[in-house]
Amino acid sequence: MEVEVKQQEGFYLKAFVTDVGENSLDVVYDRGCRKPETVEFSQCRAVTIENAQQKRPSKCGDIVDALVPIDKNNDDFQAYKKMKIREIKGDFAVVCSVDNAGDGNVSALGSEVIPLDQCRHPAMCAQIDASSVKQCAISVPDDLVNYFVRGEDTFKMLLEAVSKVLIKFDQENKQIVVKSFFAGALKKVQILKDTFLLHSRQKMMLLNRHEETMKMLAAQEPPDEFFEEFEVQTAMMGLAIGSQGANISSVRKLEGVKEILVDDSQRAQGFCKIKIYATNPEIAEQARNMLEFLQKHVKVPHDKVGQMIGKQGKSIQDIVDKSGVVRVQIGEENPEHGLVDFTFTGTRESIANAELMVEFLLKHIKEMDEIREEEEECKRKLFSSRHSPFPYQPNNGWPSHQLNASQRASINGGGGGATNRRVHNQSSKWVERVQQQPMPGQPVPQHVGGKGGGGGQKHRAGGGGGGGGRRSQAPQRNRRDKADDE
Repeated sequence: MEVEVKQQEGFYLKAFVTDVGENSLDVVYDRGCRKPETVEFSQCRAVTIENAQQKRPSKCGDIVDALVPIDKNNDDFQAYKKMKIREIKGDFAVVCSVDNAGDGNVSALGSEVIPLDQCRHPAMCAQIDASSVKQCAISVPDDLVNYFVRGEDTFKMLLEAVSKVLIKFDQENKQIVVKSFFAGALKKVQILKDTFLLHSRQKMMLLNRHEETMKMLAAQEPPDEFFEEFEVQTAMMGLAIGSQGANISSVRKLEGVKEILVDDSQRAQGFCKIKIYATNPEIAEQARNMLEFLQKHVKVPHDKVGQMIGKQGKSIQDIVDKSGVVRVQIGEENPEHGLVDFTFTGTRESIANAELMVEFLLKHIKEMDEIREEEEECKRKLFSSRHSPFPYQPNNGWPSHQLNASQRASINGGGGGATNRRVHNQSSKWVERVQQQPMPGQPVPQHVGGKGGGGGQKHRAGGGGGGGGRRSQAPQRNRRDKADDE
């Protein structure tokens, strides 16, 4: 059933009746332009004359109910409004608003151009009240009561055949109640009621058989299966299957795993396919994580390889144990990029854990190196600010001891004659030991020579060389001997 409900703005909105009360109607507005509501009969009118526009066509000057847009932003929202036809051009009409005084004066505002078939004569609509609603009832046999309780879908066939009616099922009185503003619509319902009940019984029996069949089918069919398919390299299939099939057997024993199939038809291409059937996606994913073995290369800077391996391989073994990878292989250094490949073999989850641990350890090594560099820089600045005879060397090193001319003279004796040279030859082994780099923190052994002979004059030979030196312990600081000062 269709009605038109008057709004506060003065126009009428099209609505559909969902229920009829004693003095009101429950309505739902067309296209949902406004919320459903309960309205009084006094606010409603209904089209009671059909095809009246064909008997009396509209002409210029007529006061009509024009279907015009009520929302400038949305032309789909339309309502009937009292307007006057100012001009007709072909199939279109120019309509203008009529003021509320009722004298027929045309307002200068509110002009619209609309199709001519959207102009309706006011006599087609009439105000409705409780007496305007006509109804009839169809008795329902007992065997059809449960069928019609299912809802409005059971009346779909009758609603399509007869329009402008409202159909409700009264379960208490076992009746189908049909209401309408048109007596002709109710007459059509009376003509079709027996056929409608017969067809409804046939449809009910067919639906019942279908429901029974669906129940039997559901009881025989297994529950829905979840499917996982993935590829494993041929070289990794031994790990996936396990020793004597131990790994794949343990996966098959998981609760929820229905079947595991291995397709090795593409082994020549270097891989095999594994298919997993399970009762839920979580179990299928768990089974895949246990069977999908692969290899992945993780790049490590060449200067960090030793720290990554650790003393006696402790660091890398810790990564293998905690991540769960099967093995790790360390590749050759790439001189172009300065990187070394750490190749991990294992499941997807274990390799992800290994990558996490490698990245974490590399960050720690980098941070420690930065701290050491800062410490070395501070030490260089500290030693350079002191007046020390030895320059600072990193790693607590010591400068190599170099003997100057005076020190060599004090060890080997003064320059000059053959006698002194013989003494020098006799003590040459000791001199070689003295000239070696001393150990840090140890005194430098000195060999004190005798005084040299007198110098020669012009072409005469000089005096004899100094006597052979004696072994002595140098003081803690590298000072020149007294002989050097003389």
